[in-house]
Amino acid sequence: MKKMTRKLLLSILTVVLTVIVLGTTTFAWFTITNVATVQAYDADLRANEGIEIALGDVPLAGPDQLNWVTNLTATTIEQYILTELANGPDGFRFDHVTTANGVNFYTLFAGDTGYEQTPATQGYIELPLHFRSDTADGIDWTGLTLTSTPIAWNTDVAFINVNDTEPTAVGTLLSVDPTDSVRISFTGSVLVETVPTTVTTVFEKPAQGDNIVLGSGGDLSNGGLGLAGAMNYFYAKNGILPNGSAAVSVPLAITSVGTIRIVDLTLNSDPESLTYAGADYYGSVVVRIWIEGWDANAYNSILGGTISTSMEFTGSTVE
Repeated sequence: MKKMTRKLLLSILTVVLTVIVLGTTTFAWFTITNVATVQAYDADLRANEGIEIALGDVPLAGPDQLNWVTNLTATTIEQYILTELANGPDGFRFDHVTTANGVNFYTLFAGDTGYEQTPATQGYIELPLHFRSDTADGIDWTGLTLTSTPIAWNTDVAFINVNDTEPTAVGTLLSVDPTDSVRISFTGSVLVETVPTTVTTVFEKPAQGDNIVLGSGGDLSNGGLGLAGAMNYFYAKNGILPNGSAAVSVPLAITSVGTIRIVDLTLNSDPESLTYAGADYYGSVVVRIWIEGWDANAYNSILGGTISTSMEFTGSTVE
């Protein structure tokens, strides 16, 4: 295979998230109010390469029965989230969740049994994306932007902020960025030494300013007081820490995006096959977006903020 000589952006996925206060919980709750679009970036080049995209679960009759389009519109994505992922009276809202692998999620509060015992099936975005083509046999993740307008926060308790060693006084004005606690993952089948292997790639923002990279987790309890940031803030508000804080396990995330293969498309040109997608090559990727509850920057103050993300995908063509 070869890379396209010109950059082909199969799609730009832009999700605009608005978070609102839904109570006095010490972890953020979110609601989605606007979802933008997955759309062609270069329509002519896209048409030349013949790549189509679809959203949703595969019908029993096979992937060729999906609603294949060249432009996946804002309306389609928003409708999918509000109908398939609804978890509240107003539609969809984020919950305080965590994950050890970027695929299976758990709530942070589950009584004395620990958060691992309570699987979460909602409270995060999960988008099944499908690709088909007669000329492209792989999809790479080649770009990402994750932005938000910082929020001014007058602290309501004394606690140790990220990068600090002494408590921040009540009423101190801080600036917090809602995107610092966001995670994005892609799960797809990739050839590893010619063997199809399910691979999940997770992204979190790099360490910069007040943003702390969580890494793979570990002991966040700091002897029961919680590490600087959201853990110590939680302790200052409640006098305890969330269950499991001494043994946190989260996926080790990348903090920059180059050219990352997220799915190798499978060759199947038999129209009689139940896995035939209506083109020679087919593959699917699951995109997940969530707020990592264990993140040091997951303060209550991000409630009411706006998060925008765009993702860039590039196709590889068959020689």
